[in-house]
Amino acid sequence: MTVWLSLFLLPLSAQEKTDTVYTFRFQRITDAPVTEPAAVKPAASWYAGIQVGMPFGTSAMSSFGADRTTPGWSAGVYGGYRFNPVLSLELQAAWGQLAMNRRDCCPDYWMGADGNRYEAAVAGMDGWYMSDFQSRTFIQRYAAQLNVNVLGFFRATRDSRWSLDLSPHIAAIGTESDFRLVDGKADVLQGDARWHFGAGGNVQASYTFPVGLQLGIYTGMTYLTGKPMDGTPKYLHKANYIWETGLRLGWSFGTKGKEDRQ
Repeated sequence: MTVWLSLFLLPLSAQEKTDTVYTFRFQRITDAPVTEPAAVKPAASWYAGIQVGMPFGTSAMSSFGADRTTPGWSAGVYGGYRFNPVLSLELQAAWGQLAMNRRDCCPDYWMGADGNRYEAAVAGMDGWYMSDFQSRTFIQRYAAQLNVNVLGFFRATRDSRWSLDLSPHIAAIGTESDFRLVDGKADVLQGDARWHFGAGGNVQASYTFPVGLQLGIYTGMTYLTGKPMDGTPKYLHKANYIWETGLRLGWSFGTKGKEDRQ
């Protein structure tokens, strides 16, 4: 009887072991926690692009003149390196032109052909009242700019495709002016070339598309040292700055991980 009982229990015991094994495997498959893949951080990358802007200048004369506002134009290139989601550093080169007229706070001085300013016309010397002409100033600018992405300080927006930069910059700026009658028919005086040290900053916002294309907008001020950039003699006015607003179109290289950004 003992033999028959053993034979009876052996299959049952084997069956129980088999069920236990299969049940154990089933639980491992269904109850295992699901692990989401870690978010990919944007890699450091090089970038380059072009920018176009509309500058306004204020010096002894101003783009916001006594009787007219005259915007200028600028175009340039830039290239830089993004170290992390917060910091990037870039170099810029830009060229353009400003148009400035007599300021409404100033008397209508007389500019002699010798390049000096007089309170009244000088007998025997050619000259023009400042209300009769405007300064057209050619500008070349070579700058270094640090970009600090404010959104990079916050975890929720650190890896966003959007960026909002505070961007201090320094620059070497060359200016050369000529004076043209307001009606544009003739140049009346040629100014000298002047170099200035410039310092200021921009606020800029941009968006990076999945293919690495960057589109942005900026606005900012640059203050210039030295003589008036408009080519006039040094005067009581100490203002010497450019306010510019424009668009940037760039391309980011080595942007591994940006396809996972929101």
